[in-house]
Amino acid sequence: DRLVQLLWGLGPRWVVCGDFNRAAEAWVPPGWLVVPTPPVATYPASVPTEAIDYGLVEGMAAEAEVLDSDASDHLPVLIVTSRP
Repeated sequence: DRLVQLLWGLGPRWVVCGDFNRAAEAWVPPGWLVVPTPPVATYPASVPTEAIDYGLVEGMAAEAEVLDSDASDHLPVLIVTSRP
């Protein structure tokens, strides 16, 4: 809830990415851009079953790709943004 409050107070363009420990549909307000879309499982990296690593984007177009890597227990997410 605190993160949602902070994000509402940001300016017109922002990106927040990370391991949110739960699916976006469980807490992200409707209308916010979540990438990758549709959600892609990223945890655990060895056999992903949970889509808990993603980005929230406001004021920009964005695309995301989950990369294959064994560098962590989560798969990395590459997010590319562009101004509208």
